[in-house]
Amino acid sequence: MKKILILFLLIITSFLFANDLQLSLTGIGNFNEFYASYLDPDNVSNQPILFTGNIQNTTSESFEFYLTLQILWNNQHLLDESDGKINSRIPINANQTWTFTNQDIINNIASGYFKAHLDVDNIQNKISEFKDVLMETGKFPDGEYILRFKAYDLDNNQISNTEEYSFTIINYSSITLIQPGLQLGNGVLEIPDNEPFFIWNSNASTYTFKLYHLQSDNNSADQLDSTSPLYETTVQTNTFRYPPSAPALENNQLYAWKVEFENQTGTGSTSTISSNYFVFKIHSGTSQTGEYNQIITFLQNLGINSSQIQNLFQNGYAPTGIITFNGKIITQDEWNEILDKIISGELTIKSVNVN
Repeated sequence: MKKILILFLLIITSFLFANDLQLSLTGIGNFNEFYASYLDPDNVSNQPILFTGNIQNTTSESFEFYLTLQILWNNQHLLDESDGKINSRIPINANQTWTFTNQDIINNIASGYFKAHLDVDNIQNKISEFKDVLMETGKFPDGEYILRFKAYDLDNNQISNTEEYSFTIINYSSITLIQPGLQLGNGVLEIPDNEPFFIWNSNASTYTFKLYHLQSDNNSADQLDSTSPLYETTVQTNTFRYPPSAPALENNQLYAWKVEFENQTGTGSTSTISSNYFVFKIHSGTSQTGEYNQIITFLQNLGINSSQIQNLFQNGYAPTGIITFNGKIITQDEWNEILDKIISGELTIKSVNVN
């Protein structure tokens, strides 16, 4: 009797959870820039193919079904399943595989089995935070996006697996150089260090650092862009110490540097984002002019009021080279790590004391 009961339960379970349709999705992974205009529902042919879906009829019968779509942004519902019902019946033959893309889903055009149903304007109004960023920048905001598809029969019974396509958007910010140097065209900053410590601000993950040897401070950005750099390397952080293995920086010589990163757009293409150029000069003396300008420029670029420190320099203050953080003397390497966290926003400067 137990065997008969178990067999009966297995038959019932397999019947309840059998899928007449098998859904599968493949698509592009992550983006650093995604404008809402990429998914213009009125210009479907211009949409990049973000995902391709396949629906396979696993039965020997022909029937009709419909799809539903749920869209989540950081686990918040941009589009509920009830609002994302693809409202046209889709016929599928026995053992047939039927293919669709985002161009079939996000459109305002009556074409094929899909009719006007999903509108970006309706989606953006769901969450005010999402809408505010979209309206201000024209881009979809940072976060994880999930598109969740299901298939139902005409009696509203789910007849497929639940299939998801997910991607992440991280909108990289522009690059702000902090030190060493002054922006090209604004003069030349003298520094005493032949192995400078470079700092910039951005939220990209990988950068290309480029250093140029200048013949004159009258070089333009266009001239530098057409020149091969003296030194070039890949950097994974927002700080970089010029290494001893690189070409030596000579005293009384002018140098310019910039930072770049590759931007993955929603169209599947990449673009290069570049900073402006900073210019500096290596001087052979030990005067405090370079140290003074470098510290003041650094503090100003971080948005810190540097007037008190500026007065100290003008009254004869010379840095001792000792850095104290939260009451503890730290090394240069430890200070560099702290700078990374300040630039990335992990730490916020509450006060600066000079002794």
